[in-house]
Amino acid sequence: GQWLATGGCHNRVCLRDLHAEQDLNVGLHHEPVKSVAVLRNDLILSGSWDKTLRLWKSNQQTAVQTIHLPERVYAMDVKENRVVVATAGQRILAFNVDAMQHSPAPFWQGESRLKMQTKCISWFPDCTGFAVGSPEGRCSIHCIEDEQRSFTFKCHRIGSTVNAINAVDFMPGKQNFFATAGSDGSYNFWEKNQRTRIKQFESCYYPITAAKFNSSGDLFAYAVGYDWR
Repeated sequence: GQWLATGGCHNRVCLRDLHAEQDLNVGLHHEPVKSVAVLRNDLILSGSWDKTLRLWKSNQQTAVQTIHLPERVYAMDVKENRVVVATAGQRILAFNVDAMQHSPAPFWQGESRLKMQTKCISWFPDCTGFAVGSPEGRCSIHCIEDEQRSFTFKCHRIGSTVNAINAVDFMPGKQNFFATAGSDGSYNFWEKNQRTRIKQFESCYYPITAAKFNSSGDLFAYAVGYDWR
């Protein structure tokens, strides 16, 4: 809990020492960094608009591995030893973390079932599929092992107003329970297999730009910001 990995429009991947309140530069991309994740074995994974994924170690500023992607990274999620990356052009690629340093090829790749660009993505807890959200007020459930079970549904729409889905996340330990949050300022809880909404919460009147369950699944946090889309 001492270190926080960050990335941003300065193109850098950084580690923030929360105790000393100091930043350590880990590495540099050629374009803004869209997503970062801390992996096992002290590795940091970053995805950028420069169309690459890069693996870093905190004690060296040269990437351990650089994986070239077909397009810019728009969203990323890591669970266990699996990484799923959504890029521009509605492409989605899945990688094995343990093999990334030696075999950078994805073990699965395909396209989003949604018409617009990907805003957010989240693995199922068992990594047999993922959920995708987009600006069109629609979410997609994509089952890798049984694509016939995949489906899409509308959400975060108020009358004729369509709001972007900015966050989607599955509750740890609950295979079918997930949350979405959007620019309408509300978040919803859903049951995947029953394809039903469990709970719709009242709007906080500002767009929700990020949301996440904690590691035990007993807390749900969200952030608001100026993101009217």
